[in-house]
Amino acid sequence: MRVPVTGCLQLLGAILENRVAEMQRGHWVVEPASLGWRLVLIRYRVQCLTETTKSDQNGTGRRSSYIWHVSIRQLREVRLEDLLGREPVEMDLELVRRQIEGKAVLVTGAAGSIGSELCRQILRYASQRLICVDQNETGLFYLQQELAGDRETERQAYFFCVADINDEMCMRRLFHEHAPGIVFYAAAYKHVPMMEGNVQEAVKNNVFGLMGLLEIADDCGCERFILISSDKAVNPTSIMGATKRVGELILGCRSANAMCCISVRFGNVLGSNGSVVPLLQQQLENNRPLTITHPEIKRYFMTPREAVALVLEASTIGDHGDILVLEMGKQISILQLARTLIQLSGKTEKQVSIQFTGLRPGEKLYEELFSEAEEITSTDRQKIKRVRCGRRDWPLLARSLEELRASLTVDGAEPVRSRLREILPEYVSPSTNLIDDEQMDGRLIATAAQK
Repeated sequence: MRVPVTGCLQLLGAILENRVAEMQRGHWVVEPASLGWRLVLIRYRVQCLTETTKSDQNGTGRRSSYIWHVSIRQLREVRLEDLLGREPVEMDLELVRRQIEGKAVLVTGAAGSIGSELCRQILRYASQRLICVDQNETGLFYLQQELAGDRETERQAYFFCVADINDEMCMRRLFHEHAPGIVFYAAAYKHVPMMEGNVQEAVKNNVFGLMGLLEIADDCGCERFILISSDKAVNPTSIMGATKRVGELILGCRSANAMCCISVRFGNVLGSNGSVVPLLQQQLENNRPLTITHPEIKRYFMTPREAVALVLEASTIGDHGDILVLEMGKQISILQLARTLIQLSGKTEKQVSIQFTGLRPGEKLYEELFSEAEEITSTDRQKIKRVRCGRRDWPLLARSLEELRASLTVDGAEPVRSRLREILPEYVSPSTNLIDDEQMDGRLIATAAQK
């Protein structure tokens, strides 16, 4: 159905003022469908404009009610891309096909948000076989069911292994059986506050699980090993971020043998398990206050599709020891993100309260993509940067890592943190004194309108 274009976004006020009759015949204000963020603005501006015209129609509010009704029916349901505040980055993945086609590929953490999306995409590039590894039996079951029901992937060879990456015997057997040429390492504990209370497990899994699998992959003739890192690795204030930075150092300091080791660093993934958007959406659906740690907290965001595209492309363009980073635009205010979700839910900012609960252990107000000590250079991909820093001597790092391993047997988390600080002088335990006691106690409740 063809719908006449009434005007552009900048003329919205005049259109609402002068062309209500035409809108009743099917005219509407449109923008390109790809610009989801524009639809958020339209939705917001319609509300603001109609609020001011309530008293203009003889006190009946009829006109406002009509336009409000149209805005809800015409604007589609929010997509993750709508929340980015920028256009999603498109990448040329033909090189990925050439790299993956005909090879065995292993993905650890395959049941997670990034791991499972990696599995979906890898199968579409005609890998010889895909080996999906995770401790999460239920997650692997659902992934198996999904792939089996997908016509594009049902004929591909894939295997599911419920296993702990720290089980050396099991991992060696798996590598000898399937001989993967490429490994995507997405198996890591990622929730910052949770890991602050489970320091030894975070180090055991994120550092020594990685080291063990690196050695096995190298011994078994793997060609490329790609680590999924995080922007939290830059000037870390959390155990999770510190372990990710140590992982980057391990890959960068290993001698350049036959296996090429690459780290891929990016920000928060919209819609991933336990991330902020699903939590806020759940709170909205349950008519509960939206909880945000701090009114000024900001984060880099990317969609799962962008994240996986970056990881896959990194497997083709990265050199040994590289850290590759996607340009993700500006950081997004979590408070503004919450306000946008309120608008898209059909509610007003006066109807939904926002509760500031205080920064949690390990959290920062904002993240960084690069540290001052790192050298940033371009790649032949416009939106991907290469990061390099002074390479450490591997024997010295290996000795420090063995001391870190020994600290895991000592009671308490402080010996582990102390060893991490020796490896990473930039690692600083977080300060929670950035906001006042009332906020920290979670008692400060304010509506978005009041802010």
